[in-house]
Amino acid sequence: MDRREEEFERYLRQFQPRAPNRLLGRSRTVQLRLRASIALAAAVVVIGSLAGWFALGTHHHLRTNPPTKTVSPARQVTAPVGPPEVSLARLNAMMRRSPSQFDAALMDISQRLLPNVQNSHGSLYALASE
Repeated sequence: MDRREEEFERYLRQFQPRAPNRLLGRSRTVQLRLRASIALAAAVVVIGSLAGWFALGTHHHLRTNPPTKTVSPARQVTAPVGPPEVSLARLNAMMRRSPSQFDAALMDISQRLLPNVQNSHGSLYALASE
């Protein structure tokens, strides 16, 4: 071997192989962030559940059943006072029971819900006149 190679070999023998150290900063930070986010999510769930439980619990205790008043059939009103509740399920059931009552109910619902085009004070009349 050449003299330079021997010197180089001697120089390399001075070094001892060792295992590298762990990277401490990054893994602990990731673990702490993960634990903190899980703890935060659990706290939100617990607080939301408690708020809902207290809200439902207090309303449940405050509710009282009003006394029921019996009304003779002659005094009962056939049409509802407020706007009718319209749903596809109710309309479908009504259509299957009796088609003639279904047409009458649709006319009644349309008169209550849709605006009157012939009303001279309505906005549709003003738009139509332009």
